Amino acid sequence: MLVINTSGTYEGIVEGDVSIKADDVIITNSVCNRIRISTDNPIKNITIENSKVDSIAAFITNGSTLNGINIIDNMLNNSLVDAIRLSIEPSALPSASIDYVLIDGNKITDCDSGIQVRNTGDIINRNSNISIINNSVLRCNKYGIVARYIDSLTLEGNISCYNGKTNTLGGLWVGDTTSASISKNISNFNTTSGIDGNGILIDRGCRDIDVQHNTCEGNKGSSEFNSGAGIMCLDGDNLLLYKNILSGNKYDIWHGGESYKRSYSINNIYESLHYSSNLPDTSEILQ
Repeated sequence: MLVINTSGTYEGIVEGDVSIKADDVIITNSVCNRIRISTDNPIKNITIENSKVDSIAAFITNGSTLNGINIIDNMLNNSLVDAIRLSIEPSALPSASIDYVLIDGNKITDCDSGIQVRNTGDIINRNSNISIINNSVLRCNKYGIVARYIDSLTLEGNISCYNGKTNTLGGLWVGDTTSASISKNISNFNTTSGIDGNGILIDRGCRDIDVQHNTCEGNKGSSEFNSGAGIMCLDGDNLLLYKNILSGNKYDIWHGGESYKRSYSINNIYESLHYSSNLPDTSEILQ
């Protein structure tokens, strides 16, 4: 294993595993099995770019912070674990957080899972200013892209398709998040072994979410009733669904719980429309 203890630019690394333990590190044009960002202490200003890597991860299990993490234009193929994972684990302290992250332009195929920035378990720490943009996540066994417990989230221009063969989360899953823009994503033909398997899932605890100009097609779900939505919203507050293209899903739009009372569906294009709650369709009324 290569352990990086000194700030600087590291180019052309050919190594099995790499552990980053210093601030202000750039890894570029390298080939590695695993890159781990150490969280023994707070760490900041890490860039991993233009490299071929099995997986990139950081797990916070104490009170540390991640700040200024950039993961850009990498190729991640056939990983047996999450391709990209930044997470706060159940043993973390309240001071732990993940802030100012850019995950941009990565190509992920045939991995166990795609991208996640989240807390695991019931940890309620808040993360902030997370941008996951222009990534391609294809044919992963579990989920495509997951973002949870985030204040200020951008999910834009991602392609997340054919994911979920052995899991339930589907293409894009956002939970316990406030102030998010979810736009111009393509999330098609995701599957599930149980519930969910949606194109886009806006899960419980979400507030002030704009879902605009996305395409969600062919998300068929399973025999479970609550699966296979183009866009599924569960108990959200102030959700806007605007000009999304929804076609060939089991349910094009699904509103569960009380979300239908606090959401707006405007000018969406669809072939069939199904609600689990009595939400009036305003797609052809509000211009």
